[in-house]
Amino acid sequence: MIHSFDVNIAREYGVHEAILLNHLNFWIEKNRANERHHYDGYYWTYSTKKAFAELFPYLTERQIGYVLEKLVDAGLIMKGNYNKSSYDRTLWYAITKKGYSIIQNCQMKETNLSNQSDEIVQPIPDIIPDNITDSKTDINNTNGQTGFDRPADENKKKKNDNWKKQFEKFYSQYPKKAKKQNVRKWFEKNRPDDELFLTMLKSLDLFKKSNEWTENKGQFIPYPSTWLNQHRWEDEGLTVEKTDIVEYKEIRTDNITDEEYRKLIRGG
Repeated sequence: MIHSFDVNIAREYGVHEAILLNHLNFWIEKNRANERHHYDGYYWTYSTKKAFAELFPYLTERQIGYVLEKLVDAGLIMKGNYNKSSYDRTLWYAITKKGYSIIQNCQMKETNLSNQSDEIVQPIPDIIPDNITDSKTDINNTNGQTGFDRPADENKKKKNDNWKKQFEKFYSQYPKKAKKQNVRKWFEKNRPDDELFLTMLKSLDLFKKSNEWTENKGQFIPYPSTWLNQHRWEDEGLTVEKTDIVEYKEIRTDNITDEEYRKLIRGG
């Protein structure tokens, strides 16, 4: 993927700030054109630091946070929360009037330069679909409802062709049965390895016993595709208990020994 920025904005605020502002502007304008995510007089886009870090691999999550806060402090963007679920901490971003003024002024300057094509280029969109209820990032989306379904590389596909069994096992254990095809697409494209899949299942067991999921007849249990797209198994504060090896042995796809597999599951 090619990442680009406005040189004039980079001079004033920094290269990383210019890159993120350019990318936010691209997707906010996309939402404006599609008349989506319009709240409180602004068009918004949403994402997490983790999603940003995947999209910009040369920046850490901490650096992403610093750059975004710098843009907020400079008055170029604003943050909001328009998530449907109260426990969803995904942040939303909109460009302020000052931000639009700076972007437009820089673009006007660029049109007067003969080397415009060397100085500013529109970002290339990702090919990842979009739906607010099923994704933790709006920036990485174009259509559909599979959110974080980033195509796996060929090596990962070769390493794990057992994704159908993983999908069936996960869906059978998830308490809310909905959007099954989105769950299937997630496993088909992401193809988690055995270690990650075991972590996901063990984390799911903890969620199923949590107050958040057991109260109000499970009203706040997210769709399974939402849980996957938001990487909820990584939520902080969850303690994953050791799990019996027999329960998960059927999903094993590699050639490691029983002892190695036991250590993998039991964490030691």
